[in-house]
Amino acid sequence: NTLVENAARNGSGDGFVIVGGTRNRLIGNQAEDNGQSGFTVFDERNELSGNYAAGHDEAGFYVSSDGRNRLTGNSASFNSIGFLITASSERNTITGNTASSNGDGFKIDASNNRTIRGNESRNNSENGFDVNGSENVLRGNVAEDNGDDGFDLDGERNQLTGNEAHRN
Repeated sequence: NTLVENAARNGSGDGFVIVGGTRNRLIGNQAEDNGQSGFTVFDERNELSGNYAAGHDEAGFYVSSDGRNRLTGNSASFNSIGFLITASSERNTITGNTASSNGDGFKIDASNNRTIRGNESRNNSENGFDVNGSENVLRGNVAEDNGDDGFDLDGERNQLTGNEAHRN
């Protein structure tokens, strides 16, 4: 399935949900002020690109799947968490996304083998990048003006290369 330039606003649940399928593409969609998360992914091998999520009680983007999902060039603002990647999801690629004015910008929770590259996390009230897991690669990310840590790591064999943290 391909969803391009759609909007989900002011609902009581999630804005967009991927469940029961693979290789879905969500491109240029907007999710605003829904009761739960803006974009929720429960399956593998999906692409979310150029989407915008704002004003959600939970995450702007929530990924809990078998993995191999790509999140590229998305923006999350004014959510409880900008981007939430949880335990059951492995080998996801999170590249070129922006999280601003959320609780946590990027929360990688008990997840392993993620590539988190070229993302920006600014003006979030908590951590810019909160990583709880092992063997994750963070490269070329920027954490700036967040309320707590720029990069908060808990786990083994995580690799950080060329990241920047300012005024956290």
